[in-house]
Amino acid sequence: MKERFLLVIVVLALASGAALADGYIADVPDANQPAGNPMGVGGFITSNYCAPFAAVNITEYWDAKGVAGPADDVNGNPNLGVTNTAQYIGWWMNTNDDQAVGWDGCPYRVNGDPNFGSKSGTLLTDLATGLAQFVRWDANNTFGCGPALLGGKKGYSWTITANQNLNAGWNEIVAEIDGAPDLGQPPRPLIVVWNFWNPQNAFYNSDDGYTYYDWGPLIKQNPGVDPGEPTENWSVSEEIGHATTAVGYKQCKDPRTGVGPIINYVIVHDNWSITDCDVAVPFTHQLDGSRVWMANVKADPNLAPATPTLTVTVGAHNPGNHTVCPGASTVVYQINLAADNTDAIDINALTLVASGTGDDQNDITSIDLVNDAAPDNGVASKADGDSVLWTYNGGFPANNGTLTLKIPNTRVIVAQNGSINLLIVYHVAATAAANNTYALQLSAVYATGVTYYLPATVNLNNGQLMNSGTVSVLCLDHRDWNYPEYKIKDVYRLRDGTWLRMYSMLPAPRPAISAGGTTFGKKIYVNDPEIGGAGLRIDFTPNNPPTVQEASTLLQIEGRLTTVNGERVLMTPTIAITSPPGPPIPISPVAMANASAGGGDFLYDPIDGIGRRGMTGAVGLNTVGMLVRTTGSFAYVNPTTFTITDHSCGPVKCVVALGVSVNPSWGYLSVTGVCSCEKDPATDHVRQVILVRKQGDIVPMTPP
Repeated sequence: MKERFLLVIVVLALASGAALADGYIADVPDANQPAGNPMGVGGFITSNYCAPFAAVNITEYWDAKGVAGPADDVNGNPNLGVTNTAQYIGWWMNTNDDQAVGWDGCPYRVNGDPNFGSKSGTLLTDLATGLAQFVRWDANNTFGCGPALLGGKKGYSWTITANQNLNAGWNEIVAEIDGAPDLGQPPRPLIVVWNFWNPQNAFYNSDDGYTYYDWGPLIKQNPGVDPGEPTENWSVSEEIGHATTAVGYKQCKDPRTGVGPIINYVIVHDNWSITDCDVAVPFTHQLDGSRVWMANVKADPNLAPATPTLTVTVGAHNPGNHTVCPGASTVVYQINLAADNTDAIDINALTLVASGTGDDQNDITSIDLVNDAAPDNGVASKADGDSVLWTYNGGFPANNGTLTLKIPNTRVIVAQNGSINLLIVYHVAATAAANNTYALQLSAVYATGVTYYLPATVNLNNGQLMNSGTVSVLCLDHRDWNYPEYKIKDVYRLRDGTWLRMYSMLPAPRPAISAGGTTFGKKIYVNDPEIGGAGLRIDFTPNNPPTVQEASTLLQIEGRLTTVNGERVLMTPTIAITSPPGPPIPISPVAMANASAGGGDFLYDPIDGIGRRGMTGAVGLNTVGMLVRTTGSFAYVNPTTFTITDHSCGPVKCVVALGVSVNPSWGYLSVTGVCSCEKDPATDHVRQVILVRKQGDIVPMTPP
């Protein structure tokens, strides 16, 4: 059984005189969703804002105390109020990243990372980092990004630490609520994030004034039908929970009966207006037979840790001037990043300035940051243990322009008192003209300490400009480096939004066209001959596919993975047709019954979206993308569509390519084609579809 999570974020602030009553902190705000929109963002999503509201209750609590050291004007002056300030905290947490409405939030967060995708709500991995950077954010600490600064906003260095220990979690909650006055530690409210939130059966105990709840069953998304109950998303692959502000605790027997075992209750402000201010819920509960697990994150505003220092210099094996092929990948620059002994350092962003005669906006299709591991030779090769740390999809915003590569959390980490050699790798478009040149200058690096999320001091090449060598487009028939390629079977383990490449590099197996020279609308299909059962749809919309005259033509492919109508698809790709030695690799159709066409699920996760979804009600090998052959009774539908039935399942839809005719008088057929699928939007059922490439793929037969 998969474990669920309970995340507790403990925010510690220095103050005095906080009222205590049986493990309770008074005067902590109870801000409730929805969020305000003081930033004036069009289409701003005001729900799924529990984490920023849980945080703003705490920052507002300490700001209102007027304590000059850790929190005075941390929310700005004049204060916008909790509902409006929550939007700014949400920006730093990248809550509700949604590119469709232009609300991306802090680019350094994992939410919105193309390798991860966009999620509604706040990712656990983004919550603590976002809160720490909001608190530190001021005129002198912008982290190289951020909205217009809040008026009067002051920044503070809050120490943040984290652990994951369910048994210790309750003790930490008690310790933070109680405080340690003898040691100068006041009581401090916490953030508690639950793996799901469905308190039910409210009952009120007049002795202490708290509203107690039992836990209801697991629900993954609240319909939001009750006034004051916001639509929220939680328990998404243990990435998003429901955040609340813990203000107290109570250990007692069942308050209704006064009998039974001792129950540990956490008293929270849950940012829902339909509940009372002080909601008491059991700290532990059973979920699908498993106990929840938790992580504690402590932030102490009173302690300002030392600021780490990052030193950036040109790498010892910088490639300098060299040539490259159109459509190839090439190392443009090697830089060395070294951290002092204060803390490990997270690289947030690199600012690059382009130069040269080539079009840096259109000739550069993507940029990789590669860890040049060992040996340190300035060449990107997985054989050397190198790895791609982060990929930016696209070129510069303008020719000879400036681009700030903004890197999500922990993608590029320099160990404490350690260093890495980082390669900047261009992917040059196949259309790049011969004799074009490309170069860059590294003008800025933004970084934060891993432990405390404080801005690092960056020493950039001893104050001297860092210029790369010049890359010239000259050759036509080789690649500069051994880029780690995907096999098609591995593509399905990736999330939608992943930018991936499948390169036909000897002696690696090469993708080959399974649909011959025939295309279906804007798409073609490729197969990996080594895998046999793996195929992938390549969609060129809105452009036309390249002209491919023969089946088994070898290709070099890159593009972005997504799901369309139930089928995994590589969108807006670039393809280079290769001319390797030897004959084309043959691809033969696999004979099967109608029921086997399409097959069942393959590694499919309906929450993450990875894997391939199977045909509704089907089992067995998933054959979507494969070249298949099946037989059965013919039924005419229209000039481009017919069905075939062999009584192993219902009729299978067949669609013919342009130039293939359908004869209404056919009776029994053998049909060869690419196995595709389509989803019925009304029922969400997925059915197989066979795409017929050419006239010779249809063979009339005598029924057996």
